[in-house]
Amino acid sequence: TCLVEDANFITAEGGCKHVAQSRVWSRSYSTTTTWHEAIWDSALTGNSPPDLDDGARVDEYDNDPGTEPDNSLVNYCHDLIEGGYSDWRVPTHNEMETVAELGNGAPLHFNYDTNRKFWSSFTSGTGSAYLINLSDGTNSGNSAKGTSTNRYAVCVREGT
Repeated sequence: TCLVEDANFITAEGGCKHVAQSRVWSRSYSTTTTWHEAIWDSALTGNSPPDLDDGARVDEYDNDPGTEPDNSLVNYCHDLIEGGYSDWRVPTHNEMETVAELGNGAPLHFNYDTNRKFWSSFTSGTGSAYLINLSDGTNSGNSAKGTSTNRYAVCVREGT
């Protein structure tokens, strides 16, 4: 649910819906997790194959996953079931920056500390992924991804 509903965000479709983009943000977020634990890649042996909710996607990468291979079967966002919906994914850095650009949008509406750094699905292709602060849109580009770096993950889904 949204803490505050207005022209930008309403409580709908399993979370807090950004009206202009028709994108729904999860109510919950992960405890700290590695980027690999947040993201989903169907090519990794043991991971779930694409399903109807995935459309044409076979992974959640915003671009090339880079040189560091996936090594986790956790798939936090892909496995999330919230509000009866199971089509959650890790947001792109552009989606996260758009929410942050609403000024106090994310802190005002989301039911978690948006000053934390959250994983995006964007990778630089050099074994690193972008972390975004949802309060102000600052990013920690090229932050190391992998098993030794733990940050937070919030999930999104396409609304109707």
